[in-house]
Amino acid sequence: MNSSVTIIGFDLGHGKTALARMFSGANSEPEIVEIDNKKIIITAIAYDKETNFVYLGEDAFYKSQAQEFYICFKYKPFENTNDQEIFTAFVKELYRKLLNSPQNISNITQHFYIGHPSGWSEREVNEYKKIQKC
Repeated sequence: MNSSVTIIGFDLGHGKTALARMFSGANSEPEIVEIDNKKIIITAIAYDKETNFVYLGEDAFYKSQAQEFYICFKYKPFENTNDQEIFTAFVKELYRKLLNSPQNISNITQHFYIGHPSGWSEREVNEYKKIQKC
């Protein structure tokens, strides 16, 4: 890796989600990446079908125009296939927000590290990796 690489850690929790970053080739400490000016967001997504707008976190709870709302969608792969679509939509929207955030990571090389529970089988981890490639 060279000094222009940003390493991003993605922690999808059942209730809360957080992102952190650090820079390779530098003696830097990881720093929280804010999404919508928040260090941690609630793992929730909502859709406004009329405008096709997607809401994440607290906005998903408080936007009255949203017709669909989802929480608690972090499952092992293969446990709940309907939630995989919701999970994928959440990750895509989170990434879109990350690219448009004031931290401006869109013009630099990025490496993402996404964790998983240690009790998952190799098959579950591999499926999780496929889902992450949104």
